[in-house]
Amino acid sequence: MRDAVSIGASKAITTVRNRLAEELSSLRDEGLQISLEEKDYGSITYIGCNLTDDGNSRNAKAIFRYYIAKILAEVIAHDLPLSEIPRIIRVNYAHFSEEEKAEIINRAINLYKSELYQGNIYKAVRRKNQIITSLLEYLNLNNEVVLEGFLRFRLKEFCDELSTFVDRAVDSYMVDREYDEFVALLRYFVEIQEPKMPLVHVVIRSNGLYRILDERKEVVETEYLEGFVVDLVQHQVDYEDLLLSALITLAPREIIIHLDPDSKVARTVSRVFEGQTALCPERPAGCPLCSYNGALTNKE
Repeated sequence: MRDAVSIGASKAITTVRNRLAEELSSLRDEGLQISLEEKDYGSITYIGCNLTDDGNSRNAKAIFRYYIAKILAEVIAHDLPLSEIPRIIRVNYAHFSEEEKAEIINRAINLYKSELYQGNIYKAVRRKNQIITSLLEYLNLNNEVVLEGFLRFRLKEFCDELSTFVDRAVDSYMVDREYDEFVALLRYFVEIQEPKMPLVHVVIRSNGLYRILDERKEVVETEYLEGFVVDLVQHQVDYEDLLLSALITLAPREIIIHLDPDSKVARTVSRVFEGQTALCPERPAGCPLCSYNGALTNKE
């Protein structure tokens, strides 16, 4: 036997096995003969990669180990994060419920995949090359590598990067949870009130501020939208929150929304006043309110 490398893994072993079988077969074209053997030790499966004939190539060992490093770098970059991210969440965020952890895991993995497949190509190539270099340095001194251990103890920068994706997923989850709690509270206030107006229209002015119009399409003056603009500037009050406060105070039976249906405020109003809202059926070109500029009569 000319050379041998043993590769251990517990989570991505099927991918390792398939990738080795596919990629190492190409070495036969260079006259190198490779055999694979597999053994289980506890939760870890080891695949032995044996270079049985070097085809009289002077660089057979270097080529053999480079191919292995390249294959393992692909597995580490593409597959191991799918099991490592859940482990990081279980260790760093143990206080979340299992349902919450599952949601955070899904978000973190999606963030990583988005960066991996749609993000900075240079960064992805640089990451992969760094992993290949680290593997080659390690395999120059060792004939055995366990992938999960190599990731955690030899690729600290990559592990820190995965932890960052987890932290971002947690932040995103917390923002959405707080938003859901906020919407639920507002829905409570809506449900305990009797309707005070039959219909209102919500429009946006050219300056980005909202207006509420009644069923006659006349401006409804409210202290929330008209009186607190100074506070909005001085105290960074969320103007969308003021719109919601005004709508809750007016308690309309029905709300016609003349806004971009994908905007956050349109979605929030629809959720808070569930069953009471409708998007303008004529938007955008056929409705003057959808391009409202404020040139309407104030309600007396």
